Amino acid sequence: MKNFDFSIGKNNHFTIHDREFTTRFTADMFNVFNHPNFANPAQSNLSLANPNNFGVVNSTFVPANRTSSARFIQLAIRVEF
Repeated sequence: MKNFDFSIGKNNHFTIHDREFTTRFTADMFNVFNHPNFANPAQSNLSLANPNNFGVVNSTFVPANRTSSARFIQLAIRVEF
């Protein structure tokens, strides 16, 4: 299974009326290169009685807590005071 995840962030500090604030912007990218991870062939496709479907892979592996195996990008802004 090939999967490349990437995260990048930027912190900014500033002061307003003698109060310090920090903003943090982050971008998290999962499966950055959108590489497909194919699932194992279904058990019904492992029968030699039907040679046209033997070993055919027709789905991709979906990681936990995800609805698809495609690229996933998450953006966030956090303000600390």
